[in-house]
This record gives sequence, structure tokens and C-alpha cells, in this order.
Amino acid sequence: MARIESGEWKPGDQLPSFAQLRSEYGASRPTAERILSILDQNGLIERQSGYGFFVAKRLNQRSKNGIVGLCGWGFLDGTGTWYWMRVMEGINAQARQGDSQVLLLDRALGKGWEKVDGMLISRLSDQKVDSFIPPKMPHVRMFYAHQQSVSVSADEDSGIREAVRHLLALGHRRIAYLIGRGPDELTNRVRAYASTLRDVGIEPRKHWRRELSGTNDFSPQFTESGQRDMKAWLADAGANGWNALIAPRFCATTTKPL
Repeated sequence: MARIESGEWKPGDQLPSFAQLRSEYGASRPTAERILSILDQNGLIERQSGYGFFVAKRLNQRSKNGIVGLCGWGFLDGTGTWYWMRVMEGINAQARQGDSQVLLLDRALGKGWEKVDGMLISRLSDQKVDSFIPPKMPHVRMFYAHQQSVSVSADEDSGIREAVRHLLALGHRRIAYLIGRGPDELTNRVRAYASTLRDVGIEPRKHWRRELSGTNDFSPQFTESGQRDMKAWLADAGANGWNALIAPRFCATTTKPL
């Protein structure tokens, strides 16, 4: 995609074959097919039967309005929280660098979506959102991997491991985890937390984990309920046998004296 958008590959240029892609990037055929499918859906390439894939000839004729659309859970509903404020700050900063502005798109209405040059879609979308995306509209899914679209997600494994190692470096050995309620919380993050402790010979105990009581929506109410949960567990820390707490949902790492 970068080579197309930079102009290195021009409209009408033929893309490398599957064998060339595998040789240059180490990509398997299924991976290369998925990438080409995504580029095709975004209107960047076109298939010519019997010849292969080519950069779309009408690529340089697409009108530009200098607008990036934002749609999905969080952009409209979670902007009162610290987390979403930082996300929006980063998007705005990058848009300004590209001489563009951002436009919030209401996922319930689907109006005005044809006016934007491309879209950022937060988290997993529903069928209604998918039905509103104009044909060939470039779009990127945020926060979760998506098989049919370009997607950007956080390296949760490394983030949790760094937090645990930080507490280990401070001398703590009984490290608790205030865990969210989403399915991602119960897989990648918990696995990284537990394996990092086991790497140094510490077996995490079941009562070192406690589930948040708030709903999983990043709203101000969710943040407030999470802070209440954390304060309550800190007050009860002695009875639970831990001396350091990770609460990644709130970017917090808290410790108490050994």
C-alpha cells in the first residue's frame, strides 16, 4: 500500500507475482492473497484475468476532500475519558500533518460517508457500519486485527510484560492484576501477565486476579467504577497477599510497601 500511495507503483503497473512477494517479504500465499484482497477492496488494485494484479488505473482520478472520517465505538461515546482524548489528539495531529481534518461519522445514520477520503473504524464493527462504507473506500480498523481489512492493534503482550517486569525490578514478587471483562482481557493480557511471572519462578495465584465491576465501554462511568474497584482492592490488599497491582485499563501500576 505504501508503494502505491507514494507513487512508486503507478496506475497500470503490474504487481509482483505470489512467488516474488514470497521471496521479497517472506509472505505465504494465503497471506499474500489476503493482502491483495484488502487492496482490491480499497480500490487500490484491480485484477486482470490471466495476467495478475495491477495498480488501479483510476487511482489518480479519485477526488480528495482533505477529510478523514472517524466511526465506531469510542469516537463519539468515549471522548470524555483520558484514553479516548489521547487517541483523538494523536489522530488530529497526524491529520494536520497531512493537511487534512477529521469528521466524526455517526454509526447509526451513515450520512456523509461519501465525503471523506478514508476512514478509521474503531474496534469491531457491526453489519450496519459495514453496509454504510462506500465501495472502494479506503479504511483501517483500529484496536483489533481484522481478516478482511487493514487493521492496527496494540502490542498488548509487550505492554503487560513491561509492567510486570517494572514491578519485579522494584523488588515485588506478589503482583496482582485488576482485569477487565472483555474476551481479550482473558487471553493475551492474562497470558502475558502469568508467563512473565513464571519466567522468574513465580506461580501466579488465582486470588491475585480480580474482575472489574464496570461495563466494558470506556465511558466516564466505566473509568470511575474502575477507580473505585482499584481503591477498594488496595484497601483490602493485605488480606489478599499481594504487594503490587497492575490495572492496565487505567494505565496504572500501583505498589505498596513489602
